[in-house]
Amino acid sequence: MAVADSVTAASGRSFGSLARNTGWNVLGQVLPALVAIAAIPVLIRQLGIERFGFLSLAWVIVGYASLFDLGLGRALTRSVSSRLANKDLPGATTAIETGMIFLATLGVAVALVLAMLSTTIVEGLLHLSPALHAEAIAAMLLLSASVPFVLTTSGYAGALSAFERFKELNLLRIGLGLFSFAAPLLVSLRYPSLDCVVGSIVAVRIAANWGHSRACARFCGYTFRIRRPDPRHSRELLSVGGWMSVSNLVGPLLSYLDRLALAAIVPVKVLAFYTTPYDLLARAMIVPYAVTASLFPSSAGVTSRSDEAWMILKRSTSVVFVAMFPVILGFVLFAEHGLRLWLGAEIAEGSAPVLQILALGFFCNALAQPPAMVIQANGQPKSMAILHMIELPAFALVFWALASRYGVIGAAIAATSRLAIDAAAVYVLAWKQMGRRAALTAAPIGWFVAALLLLAAAALPMTAAQGLGFALLALSAFGASAWRYLLGAAERRVLRELWTVRK
Repeated sequence: MAVADSVTAASGRSFGSLARNTGWNVLGQVLPALVAIAAIPVLIRQLGIERFGFLSLAWVIVGYASLFDLGLGRALTRSVSSRLANKDLPGATTAIETGMIFLATLGVAVALVLAMLSTTIVEGLLHLSPALHAEAIAAMLLLSASVPFVLTTSGYAGALSAFERFKELNLLRIGLGLFSFAAPLLVSLRYPSLDCVVGSIVAVRIAANWGHSRACARFCGYTFRIRRPDPRHSRELLSVGGWMSVSNLVGPLLSYLDRLALAAIVPVKVLAFYTTPYDLLARAMIVPYAVTASLFPSSAGVTSRSDEAWMILKRSTSVVFVAMFPVILGFVLFAEHGLRLWLGAEIAEGSAPVLQILALGFFCNALAQPPAMVIQANGQPKSMAILHMIELPAFALVFWALASRYGVIGAAIAATSRLAIDAAAVYVLAWKQMGRRAALTAAPIGWFVAALLLLAAAALPMTAAQGLGFALLALSAFGASAWRYLLGAAERRVLRELWTVRK
């Protein structure tokens, strides 16, 4: 297939290499997710739902504190990748040094602000029992101390990605993911208090930072030093990458604003009914993140109107669509049965409809990752940044209105609506930048509508046996059609090799 060969050349690597790198990215998400599935029921029993609700919020803060990096982590990856493509190793090293100084400085500043606001957040925003206030304030102070380590870890990870050290990066990610759940689980068995459990998570983050720093020293030739940032690289990261920074700040804020805002609207106990399915779906976003993470370094600098950019988008979207649909279908079909078996009746009753609604939004979000990756890799993130700046206040108002009136169900509807609208807008932006004809959108839209119809049917009440029968029929029809009409030979090869991680 000529198109497949062209994309192989455009990406600068063999499809075996792409599949291998993607496979490592998948493995880096799968193993921690399996540990999370086993650990969460035990944590709920040990801590109680109210403490677990706070713990889920702590995971959001410490796990995604990188939203405070102003997009510098992703901008650093692009800057280093472009220099490596031009064989400029000294320039790549200087870019890493400059980015890391900025990230460390931001980390300290954010940590100080979060520490000063800890008491206000716990006593004024969170609906916690008064008996838990002291534990929660101590936990917030520990979380604030972790922020510099989290931000600099994202910088190390960005450098390793630019050097395409996906194996080493994901081995570190696996360890971080495993111990992020194993450590609080083990601590909760003896010390079931928020400060002790959250302290174990912070300790894991500090250890992860050390591991990333050693890997970066070995494979990227960089060791952290406090020094004056290089002016030329500073201008590039802060000006050329400025719009990327805005997009990467507002984008994650949009993704996590709902859970942070919901904590101020509903009791922390009810918060778990939303955060549990949200985090479960977030961990299922393995394939889109793995594919785009593997393609991003080699796509940096590809001209947006070129055939290479178009073929990268087409290929990655097809792979993500075919790989994600069965996963989302399973969540919609077996939401209540699966949650009941996993976490018990109380969580299942409150979370099952939330999981079904959010699953539709995450499907849209998965399909939005390839065009977003192409836009940012091309160094043209201004339109996405403006889009996210428009979305932020609109989403905040809609979310607050729906969540205040309908609780976690309203929150799920608001989040899914935002994800769907965002996905459509990102595709329009990518399409315009590539200068493609509207007639070419007919087939992708047809496949998407057919998938939505199947997902809507799957949301109807069914017994477990009926759900299994529906899944068998739907996946057989979808799989046969997609394999024959949607995927080319090269895409089939990528999907075959996605789960095979080779040396």
